[in-house]
Amino acid sequence: PRTSGAMGCCGGNKLNPEEAAQDIEKYKKMEHHNRCTDILFLLLFVAFWLGMIVIGSVAFSEGDPDLLKYGIDQNGNLCGAKRGFNGTSNDFTSQKPVMYYDITQYSSAAVLGINGLCVDECPTKSVLNTGDFFDPEAYICTYYKDSSVYGKLSGVGDYDTNYMKKLQTVTTDTDILAAQVSSYAYGGPCYPVLMSYAPFLNRCTPILTEEDIEMLTSNAQALAQLGLDPDEVEQAVKAFDSSTDVLNQYVNDIATGWLILLLAGVLGACALSALWLVFLRYFAGCMAWCTVLIINALFIGSTILCAQQAGFIGEDENGNPTYNDNVVETDDGGKSGDDPFVWGTYVLGVLAAIVLLITILIIPRLRVAVACMKVASNALGAMPQLILFPSVTFCMTLCLMGWWIPVAGFLYATGEIKQDSLGNYVVRWDETTQHMGLYHLFGFLWTNQFIVGFGYMVTAGAVAQFYWVAGKDMPPGPVKKSAYRAIRYHMGTIAFGAFLIAVIQFVRYILEYVDKKTRKAQKNNKLLKFFMCIIKYCMWYLEQVVKYITRNAYIVSAIDGSSFCTSAIRAVFILVSNAGKVLAVNTVGDFLLFLGKMCVTMGVACLAFLLADMSMYTDADSDYYLYSPFLCILIAVLLGYQIASVFMSVYEMAIDTILLSYCIDCSKHGGKAPHAPKLIADAVGEGKAAAERDKHIDENKKEKK
Repeated sequence: PRTSGAMGCCGGNKLNPEEAAQDIEKYKKMEHHNRCTDILFLLLFVAFWLGMIVIGSVAFSEGDPDLLKYGIDQNGNLCGAKRGFNGTSNDFTSQKPVMYYDITQYSSAAVLGINGLCVDECPTKSVLNTGDFFDPEAYICTYYKDSSVYGKLSGVGDYDTNYMKKLQTVTTDTDILAAQVSSYAYGGPCYPVLMSYAPFLNRCTPILTEEDIEMLTSNAQALAQLGLDPDEVEQAVKAFDSSTDVLNQYVNDIATGWLILLLAGVLGACALSALWLVFLRYFAGCMAWCTVLIINALFIGSTILCAQQAGFIGEDENGNPTYNDNVVETDDGGKSGDDPFVWGTYVLGVLAAIVLLITILIIPRLRVAVACMKVASNALGAMPQLILFPSVTFCMTLCLMGWWIPVAGFLYATGEIKQDSLGNYVVRWDETTQHMGLYHLFGFLWTNQFIVGFGYMVTAGAVAQFYWVAGKDMPPGPVKKSAYRAIRYHMGTIAFGAFLIAVIQFVRYILEYVDKKTRKAQKNNKLLKFFMCIIKYCMWYLEQVVKYITRNAYIVSAIDGSSFCTSAIRAVFILVSNAGKVLAVNTVGDFLLFLGKMCVTMGVACLAFLLADMSMYTDADSDYYLYSPFLCILIAVLLGYQIASVFMSVYEMAIDTILLSYCIDCSKHGGKAPHAPKLIADAVGEGKAAAERDKHIDENKKEKK
């Protein structure tokens, strides 16, 4: 018969301790995982990846790598190649870098485009550094063919950009003399170089030191002689990084301080994260109760303080109520609502009441929540490989990126150079290529979520087995066997869940594109902007809900071996029918995990500070002297936070798996949980039955020996 059980669990047949001990033997082999689930979606996923491979082959065969390596000049020619706008094939194979010579265009480049030239090499001299405004090597010229002096200089190629010296040698031609004066005044055809450049990815990149910036922004007279507005130049300089020398120092510090990153950011973070999990194993109960009490105390205390400011609490020396100066007493003795403290008191009072009510509701379930966290700690202690398993999914993600990024790049390189409405030369693609790009993007989203789901399924499978064998006598290699079950039986289920999330993410990307394209219309139409924000928020919220349901569906599938739809429906039913326990676990668990991340991060920061303060890093004569320890410490802290997040995410998955396993155990066995580890059994008053069960397990083990 189905009977309601303790803590809101329901249904099923009860097992006595001896039967429970026998049933546990079955879960050691997880024999109920004996069929493939959602095989149709696995076949669909494989077929989709065959399409991804076809797109990759098309991209690699038709993509022009020159379009990735080189820039496009102001006439639509591709530097370093024989390719250009509308099929032109001017030979620029010897002129690889593209040089953006007009500094006044830097600040508006993203909107209006920028004039560029294919040059033989990036200029290293500037008229301000040399102090010689007539040095021909400190000038860059537009293509000779496009200049006003075309055909009047001998020995200059059509696309030569270094003819200033020859331009200066002619003193009789009026057109050339006019071109000289115009060039000195920053009017072309030649332009003075105002800073040094260096090639980076075949683009001439400005190299700015603090001295260069000072010279560019303070030498107003020299800039005026060139016909430039000093304010305009200053704005252009600020359009890109002005701290190249400082950045170089920081980069060198990273290489020098690698020991800080290793000891504090990696090893320290791992040690502190593991220590936190051990700490939770023994002090989770105390911390959980303290968390609940502190949250209630904060809300009640804030309400009281706000009420004092509003004049609701307190009396003067004559025994009359004291009011805040901003509060106006009404005719009936009440208080005007003009004072924000009055409204604050009402709002905080309601919130404090809600928090107190929730606390009263979850108190009976808090013991179960604490027990679940302790059992999760035991599971990770029994299977430390789970902590390292995220490195497997990380490597899988790297492999995905190693394929996806080159294919995306070569797919981009299949485009043609076209001219947009502003006259700028850009790369455009035909409709088929655009569809392939969308297909490729969806493939990345689907596969990425597939990898995430695989990690969830493996973790849930191993932790679930730990629960269902009552935390005793785990078979050898549980993580490896869980991975085998996931690969052998549940790849289709993972593909199904990943597909649902990927579809929502794909729609969100399309909405972002539409939002970007309609920004101008949204400025003039507030209603359109409002609806766009609402739609984007709803899609984000839908993604979070689907992710949560899918995650729990993976856990149910790892426990029962069921298909995705069956697992998702059952997961929702379990979560709703056990909302009290779920709320208690999520409230306390999330806070403790967040607290753990912060403690690990701050611990890493302190350790990094101590290491950076060692004499080997502070002594200016040392080979390991750090220009500034800030970047090393910052990177160590970021590494520590990421590693802590990995530890805590595995722990969070373990907690959710233990909780769902307990709820399913209750529903199967008449409100009792005969498979529950003793920590949970003690928390729900079933410790005696668990002790008898464990005794039978030990006896059966002795008989087998």
